[in-house]
Amino acid sequence: MILVIAFVPLRLTLIFMATVSANILSSPEPIVSNDAAFSRELSKKFREFTSNGTKNLKGGLPLLMKSIFYLSFVIMIYTFLLSVELSILNVALVSCLLGVFVALSGINITHDGVHDTFSKKQWLNHSAAFVLNVLGASSYYWKTKHTISHHFYTNIHEKDADLEQGMLLRLHPSQKKRFIHRYQHIYFPFLYALSYIIWSLFLDPQKYFSSKTGDFEFTKMKAKDHIIFWLGKALTISIFMIAPVLAMGYLKAIILYLCFGVFCGLTLSLIFQLAHIIEGVSFQSIKGGKEENWFVHQIKTTANFSSKSKFIHFICGGLNFQIEHHLFPKVSHIHYPKLSKIVKETCDKFNIGYNNYPTFMDAMRSHVTQLKKLGTTIA
Repeated sequence: MILVIAFVPLRLTLIFMATVSANILSSPEPIVSNDAAFSRELSKKFREFTSNGTKNLKGGLPLLMKSIFYLSFVIMIYTFLLSVELSILNVALVSCLLGVFVALSGINITHDGVHDTFSKKQWLNHSAAFVLNVLGASSYYWKTKHTISHHFYTNIHEKDADLEQGMLLRLHPSQKKRFIHRYQHIYFPFLYALSYIIWSLFLDPQKYFSSKTGDFEFTKMKAKDHIIFWLGKALTISIFMIAPVLAMGYLKAIILYLCFGVFCGLTLSLIFQLAHIIEGVSFQSIKGGKEENWFVHQIKTTANFSSKSKFIHFICGGLNFQIEHHLFPKVSHIHYPKLSKIVKETCDKFNIGYNNYPTFMDAMRSHVTQLKKLGTTIA
């Protein structure tokens, strides 16, 4: 397990994480430079931040209460669906709402759990991460794919697994351009809508039996990992398929799962994609690229949105502050609004672009425009 390193200087943090990733993956370590004045200044301000009343950088009680809020809504909506006689239309509408709250639960609870930032107590981090298994996806595979592949190789061609979304989506200028990509800015919602169902039912089992995703190899599963994987899949199938069939019959159960899955996939995809597949961020290749400061790389390849909205921050689990998340992945999203002020000031001081879209809709429009550009340009 990755150790909790909230109070270690950022330079040592990077060295430590790079060592861990080298043991997990067969791929080489990312190009990292820790000598820039920007890194030193940001590290200094971060240490000051931790010593000025924000020493506990985990989610703690606020995140625990937030988790209870989201899980309570999931349980209430699910219970309502199975216990009340509803028309087919109402089943579809309520199931859409269930999908949204399941996605928001994953974003607000399991994301921090996977990063070990939910709590100072590891059993709470593990519990928060396990929720992802119950909601339909494997925390074991997503943790490596997300915390290593995506966080170390952000927007780097053939290294960032999040860029590999199948032949129908071109998310990097270095990926092969097909004729159909010129329309991806039109049909992408349909692919996003199917993403959760495909992820849960097909991609996780594929990884389990192949032990690979792209260029990355996972460590050998321990006995408990096998148990958690299959226990999670059994719970998902029981909760979202078998129980609905028993409670409302096959037709309504199928409608429930499809509507739930579609809106869960849409919610997850849109919130995550707005951080990196958007105008203003850079797309890079590890081959022949020049060395770049790791901190600067994270800022260049990431964007924030709605940073002044407390509501969006509450809904998105801090993922509207993706710059801060990528710079400080061992800090809970609860602290990102305050931390963002420090990062923005430091970026301004060193004349480093800080991508921040005022509203969610601004970011959404830019995402669509970026998809159109990637679909029509060769490189």
